[in-house]
Amino acid sequence: QSPPGGDDSVMRRFGMWDGVVARCLLQIWGVILFTRLTYTFGVAGTGVMTLVILLSIAIVTVTTLSLSAITTNGEVKGGGVYFLLSRSLGPEYGATIGLLFAFANAVAIALYLVGFAEALIDNIRVFDPSFQLTAGGAWDEQVLALISLAGIFVLCLIGVDWVIKTQLGLLVLLSSSIVSVIIGALFVKDEAKGITGPSATNFADNWAPDWQGHNFFTVFAIFFPACTGIMAGVNISGEVKKPHKSIPNGTLLAVAVSAVVYLLLGWLTMSSAVRYVAGDASAGLIADKLIMTSFSLWPPLIYGGTYAATLSSAIASLVGAPRVVQALAVDGILPWLAPFAKGHGPKNEPWAGYTLSTLIALVFCLIGDLDTIAPLITCFFMVSYALINYACFAASHSRLPSWRPLFKYYNKWASLACSLVCVAIMFVISWVMSLVTLTLCFALFTYL
Repeated sequence: QSPPGGDDSVMRRFGMWDGVVARCLLQIWGVILFTRLTYTFGVAGTGVMTLVILLSIAIVTVTTLSLSAITTNGEVKGGGVYFLLSRSLGPEYGATIGLLFAFANAVAIALYLVGFAEALIDNIRVFDPSFQLTAGGAWDEQVLALISLAGIFVLCLIGVDWVIKTQLGLLVLLSSSIVSVIIGALFVKDEAKGITGPSATNFADNWAPDWQGHNFFTVFAIFFPACTGIMAGVNISGEVKKPHKSIPNGTLLAVAVSAVVYLLLGWLTMSSAVRYVAGDASAGLIADKLIMTSFSLWPPLIYGGTYAATLSSAIASLVGAPRVVQALAVDGILPWLAPFAKGHGPKNEPWAGYTLSTLIALVFCLIGDLDTIAPLITCFFMVSYALINYACFAASHSRLPSWRPLFKYYNKWASLACSLVCVAIMFVISWVMSLVTLTLCFALFTYL
């Protein structure tokens, strides 16, 4: 494989389905799908949660349109989002967004692996309630997350081809799990778990919120990481055949499919279960965060689907982020990134980038709480998407001679509006983190 930005045709070996659609779906259908979707619906109610999903999908759709315009503005080579932005709009945009995006993806690895550990431990405790890895079980999630992190790190060192092959198998398992829940929500009954079967009464009772200390934006912050896989195809832009068509079409298709799946699963489960079960504080849509297992026609399939969703998303993040860092290092814009320019093997694998992303993920894995990590991820991606949309607006509005995207289905004012919405949501979720993040971005942008 050629270095990022190279034009070796040998490196383009993935099509739209395996290189873009499958990768995007696997990263979008991450930890939130099986571990927090029913919980957020239970807390926010069907009506409000539908608005949360629609707002999330609107943000990622407009961002995808902006990204598609940037993607098709000139030749697409390696380096993912950094290459596309830097070549179209200048290194200050590319480097700022590229570094922020790479960091966000590294933190997201921790989110996915902590979710995997949480699900695995809960599943084991169904059969062995006394199961503990550490004293009192206080560090069980962290230990399992770190073991999983070591495993996917080794997998990435083996090579991206093995990663892609693994992910295609995981997508089949994940899709089967989703179908199992959809069918099960129509036919399965388990009143001890709060599952009564489809009912107009359930649908009406579950329509309004039961906030439990949350509000619209805290629920949004927990859910939004379920929509952050739209750049999975762009991350390997140099390895995708016909990227001008494959990346926009594949990404938009993945977003549309994900929106339908989230809404369908949410509405079906809210029609088929109750929020609380009298006499059992651990049952119902709110208390049982893994209630989807009980909806399934065959529960072990959901165990597998949960593991597939979390591990595949972690793998996609670990594969994508280092390539952005490597591309930055190859261009020499930031001298302190020079050690990350060198690749290994015939396909120029970014081993140094894998190591850096793994170390960042390790730190956040120690938090060990999915509901704490998720809002952090949301803020990081909000600023990334805000900058991408603003970059599209700025290029279009200034009418740069170099701005001639082949993709025409975008609107500069929609991009600007989406950018402002992302910034506003960031400040509502955490104004302190927002100020720090934006200040660092402005400092880097000014330096470049």
